[in-house]
Amino acid sequence: MKNFKAFLFIIIPFYCYSQRQFSKEFSFINDNDLYTSYYQDRYYTNGIFLTYRFIDRNNKSKAVKKIYNIQLGHKMYTPFKAIVQSPELHDRPFAGYLYGGFGIDRFYENGSFLKNSIEIGAIGPISIAKEL
Repeated sequence: MKNFKAFLFIIIPFYCYSQRQFSKEFSFINDNDLYTSYYQDRYYTNGIFLTYRFIDRNNKSKAVKKIYNIQLGHKMYTPFKAIVQSPELHDRPFAGYLYGGFGIDRFYENGSFLKNSIEIGAIGPISIAKEL
């Protein structure tokens, strides 16, 4: 067992450097304030995001690296207290935001970073937040 631990200690650093560099990425993110506290589900309450990122291989700009982002997202917002006697007592409305977005991240040699993005979406009943 002692030799096996020594073997792992020696071999694991080589695996860290042998990873392939990828130029494309899919991600799925789901966040919800209910995950951290059952009693404080308020304001920004939930988000679901599907993102595709890829590196520009034909980068002719001054940026060292340029990454394109395409995202579909859905955000839901609730009042401070979700259950009250009358809807007029809410401090803000229940709301949803369904959108698609596109962005470009640029990394420069001097260590600076520039992120530009645009989102086009809908709020209200068309955002399907009530169904979720």
